Formats: sequence, C-alpha cells, structure tokens
Amino acid sequence: NMFCNYYTNWTPWNKCNKHCMQTRKRKCKDKKVCGKARFKEKRTCQRGKKCPNHVLKIMGSSIRNRRIEDRLYDIFYKPWTEWYPCNRKCVRRRRRRCKRLNICAGGYLEEQRPCSKTENACKKVYTLVTKSNNRKANRKMITQNVVDFSANFTFDGLKNVCGARPPGSARSIRIVGGRESKPNSWPWQVEIVTKQKKHLCGGTLIAPRWVITAAHCLMKRVLKGAKMLVRLGEHNKKVSEGTENDIAIKKFHLHEKFDYSAVRNDIALIELKKPIGVTNITGYACLPSRKQRRRKNILCSTIGWGRTNITNRRGSKVLREVEIPIVKRKKCKKAFNFKITKFQICAGYRHGGKDACVGDSGGPLMCPELNSSTQTTKWYITGVTSYGEGCGQKNKFGIYVNVARYISWIKSKISKKP
Repeated sequence: NMFCNYYTNWTPWNKCNKHCMQTRKRKCKDKKVCGKARFKEKRTCQRGKKCPNHVLKIMGSSIRNRRIEDRLYDIFYKPWTEWYPCNRKCVRRRRRRCKRLNICAGGYLEEQRPCSKTENACKKVYTLVTKSNNRKANRKMITQNVVDFSANFTFDGLKNVCGARPPGSARSIRIVGGRESKPNSWPWQVEIVTKQKKHLCGGTLIAPRWVITAAHCLMKRVLKGAKMLVRLGEHNKKVSEGTENDIAIKKFHLHEKFDYSAVRNDIALIELKKPIGVTNITGYACLPSRKQRRRKNILCSTIGWGRTNITNRRGSKVLREVEIPIVKRKKCKKAFNFKITKFQICAGYRHGGKDACVGDSGGPLMCPELNSSTQTTKWYITGVTSYGEGCGQKNKFGIYVNVARYISWIKSKISKKP
C-alpha cells in the first residue's frame, strides 16, 4: 500500500545492455512525503554472458519517508554504511548488504545523493606544466640503444635482463598498510594516465614495447576512443622529478574473453609506439612460466598510487608498496560468495590491514625468486591487481589475475610482427 500511495507503477523493463542487465524504475508521486526519491531495480538478462546477482538501488537527492525503507528492508538487509566520500561525478553513496541470502541472493541496496556545492571533489583541478632540461636529458638516456634490442629481442633474451631491481632498493618509510617505495626502485612500474595527465591505473613493463595491465581499467575508454598515455619513471605525481617519460600508445589488446560484469579474464596488453630499454630508471618485470611453482612462506609485493584507505577521496601522491602472502584458493573461496577460478590469485592477510585499494588496479603483484647459484634475486609479475571487497578488510583478500595462466596468450600477442 505504501508503494501504491506514494510511488508510480514500475516502468517496463528496458533493453538488455552490454553488461547483461535490465532496469526499471518507479518515482515518488508526493514530494511532500518522499521528495525526489525513486526506486531503481536491476536484474540479469540473457545475452550469452554470465551475470552477477540481483541488485536493487534506491536513488535520489532525498528519501523522506523512512518508514518505507525501515519496514521493507530492515528484515533482509544489514544497517547502512557511512556515506562514502564525494566522487568525481559529485555524488555520494552508501550501501546496506543482504543478510538473508535465500531472499536477496547476496545483493545490496545503494542510496545516492548529490554532494554539496562546497565539497572539494566537485572543483576543477588545474596543473601547471613546465619544461625541464634534465627531463629531456633523461629521455635521451632512457631510449639510447633500444631500437636494435627491440627489433631482435626474444623471450629467452628477456630472461637475462628482466626482474632486476637497482642497488639500494630496500623499503623506506601506507597502498593500505604499506609504505612509500624508494624512487625508481620498481623500474617496471608504469602509470596509465589520461590525455589530461590524470591517473587511471597502474601497469607493468614486461618487454621493450609492451605493458601488462587490467582490462577493466581500459575498456570504457577504449570503446570511446579516448586517448591515454603510459608514463614511466614516475614516483611523486605532484612533483616533476626529471625522470618521468610519457610514451604514446600504438594499440590496446584486451583479452578476447574479458567479461566486465563478472570480472573474468581481466587482463590486457598495451603496445607502445616506441621501445623502452633497460636503464637505472626503467626495466622489465619477469614473466612466470606456466608451471612455475610458488614457494611457501614467500611474501610478494603489490605496488601502486591507489588510496591508502577506502575513505580517502584521492590516491597516494607517491608510489607505495606492501608485502602480502599469496592465499590458497580453498581458503580464498570461503571468504567470498562468488566463484574464484584458477585464473585468479588471492593475496593478503585474514586479519586485514594490508591490501591494494582503489587506484592500484592494473598494477603488479611481484614475487621474488632467489637464484641459489648466483645469489641474485629476480622479480616475477605473478598477478595483476583486479578487484576485491573494500580495502584491507578483515576476512577478505585482494583478487589478482593469475599471470601464469595467460603466458600463451601474452606470447601470442607479443610475438606477432608489427
């Protein structure tokens, strides 16, 4: 009766979209009672893809009639979270998750409202760009003698030069629960930026012209034809340090079976317009073999410019790292209500506190391998940061793409002659 008295009837279900979702709405009829509130219901639909659980959103600038929410949802859903910080679209959100799986199938309610006009997230940011002679000199140093190597490199040849970190790369003095990296101590770490030089995601240099990242970072912008750049030698995003080098992109290679809605095969390669060589600033991460075994009790490192806390509005201005263990798949499956496949890796601590976060997507999970004969350590890109629930939450882990499972795909792309 409350729905009928205060809200319109449901609109017809709209067409099934590319994410296998349909929506319908009902709006408030009496603004004195429920303001501009509206209910938006989503359901999965058939387009040949696997679709996520049912989700119901409550949207609007205000929902004054709290009796509707209280009576209909308190039985089935947990309490509301705090309002999340204002996002780039000047909208704040909060959620309440399902507590009766047999009724609401693990879905959630989401309420959103516009930010106030005074909140900083709605203000435009302008950046002053200056030229530097040192920057030009460093670019020349970075690219010297690279073209010949790029034209003739082999995967066996890469094994001889990959995975080496500069001397003195030990950690300095939060990525969540982590610490600031020493400048250029992860020479394969790259930043993917927009044409306006705004941070999008991380990535990893694995060959002279090739960067590996997460497909979900690129898909929407690739479909729109938006321009992006790959930045090498970055450490502090707010300071021009003379080591930065922006490289144009020749082509994007998203995995052919990437599923955005289910986050499956979340891997992509970026082909650069010009080759990058090994210097004291740049280098290549080693690729694992398909059958490479991960040693027990080894801590791996995840790296990025993401948020140091889920409540922070912006990511870190400096590159950060955190050491975390890889978790057995059986243990990881118990932590989530959705399927974890052999093409994914879980990493982190059950007690939480250390994890990748928003903005770290696409960056690497690097694991060390000690060569006992030479007593040298090589670093392998074991995972690509994909997604998770929150950041550093207790009883949750970060989910990464299992790179070893995609070696054949990676080699098939890189081995093609331009």
